[in-house]
Amino acid sequence: MRAHCPRKRADVSSVPPVEADAPKVVWALDFQFDSTIDGRAVKIASMIDEHTRESLLHVVEWSITAERLVAELERVFTARGGPPRVLRMDNGPELISHALPQFCANRVGIV
Repeated sequence: MRAHCPRKRADVSSVPPVEADAPKVVWALDFQFDSTIDGRAVKIASMIDEHTRESLLHVVEWSITAERLVAELERVFTARGGPPRVLRMDNGPELISHALPQFCANRVGIV
């Protein structure tokens, strides 16, 4: 039987590691998935401030496009007086798109 080797992912960090030692330093963005009783998939996008543990974003939809995510991030950044220093996210397939790095370029670091 062939040994399984995990797929290597490119390191997309644009800043050195940052500790969330104050509010608005590190915000964590992630997706969760669930399904309804009839089997339809539901996506949930959530974002928290890692220092205060305050929920900043929660979008629940059947489908969340990169453009929709960028629009929601823009809304949160405006409401909170600007972007954080770092936006932490995993390398999940739902967050690997061209729209998100373009939106974050020269604005916020991606870890």
